[in-house]
Amino acid sequence: MYYKQANIVIIGAGRIAVSILNGLINAQLNIQSVISKKVNSAEQLAKKFSVEHYSNNLFQIKEDTNLFLLTVPDNQILSVAVQIEKLNVNFQDSLFVHFSGALSSSILDDLKNKGAATASFHIMQSFPTKNIIELNNLTAAVETDSEKAEKYLFFLADKLKMNPFKLFKEDKVNYHLAGVYSSNFFVGNLLSANSVIQDNKTDYPNFDELILPIVTTTLNNIKLKGLDGSLSGPIQRGELEVIKKHIEKLKNTDNKKFYIDDKNIFLLNYVCQSITILMMLENKETELNENQKKVYNFLINEFHALIKN
Repeated sequence: MYYKQANIVIIGAGRIAVSILNGLINAQLNIQSVISKKVNSAEQLAKKFSVEHYSNNLFQIKEDTNLFLLTVPDNQILSVAVQIEKLNVNFQDSLFVHFSGALSSSILDDLKNKGAATASFHIMQSFPTKNIIELNNLTAAVETDSEKAEKYLFFLADKLKMNPFKLFKEDKVNYHLAGVYSSNFFVGNLLSANSVIQDNKTDYPNFDELILPIVTTTLNNIKLKGLDGSLSGPIQRGELEVIKKHIEKLKNTDNKKFYIDDKNIFLLNYVCQSITILMMLENKETELNENQKKVYNFLINEFHALIKN
């Protein structure tokens, strides 16, 4: 059974594959092969970790392989599964795992229908480059219909020194949205901040020197005080006049980067995020204070005006 002796193939040699393979090697697990549609990519990854076999041909996967790790982009998982379905492997005794945050194991149903166990194993972490990111102490979201696969993947996470938890299939999209808000949109907001700064005459310090200290302090505050205890700024304080100045400035900008089809996306983003903060504050046990309510009503009116025009 694969949970007793896993013979592993890595399919896909992209950014996440580097960190996954590093973790597997450190855990002294048996890596049989690295497969990628570009043989140079497969060779580079295999040689980096002294894996003997690599190829760009799925049909070169050994017949005794029983753990298939699909570290390919989301839009390639289905096509790879269709190709794997044609292989001469023991599907009844194999586990196929993909690493998508948004897609469930259902995308591997063609393999499940052949008797294989299927699962998704997602790591809530950003992998922006092919540099190794250590997996220890990261969370692992395990989603599968197979009790045996779940048991093995919890074991695997433990071997990788990760913190696994069971994720229900119907919760995958919301789970992934949380990651998008936390990482992608976080970087997007910093890109927006950089664009706003560049839309000035002032000779500012470099972005890292100017902005990263407040980012670091905010993250440290979240660790120490939690989300509720880390919010500050004019929205939280209910400073209507300051918010009006922000909006007026955004309305009057002629920076083409701020617009799509004559719609000021930066202004809409500011209004929507501000309303969201106030809605979250209102969902807490205490209601909005009078100043926050004035800000909320003002922003709602701005929002309706923006979406009408």
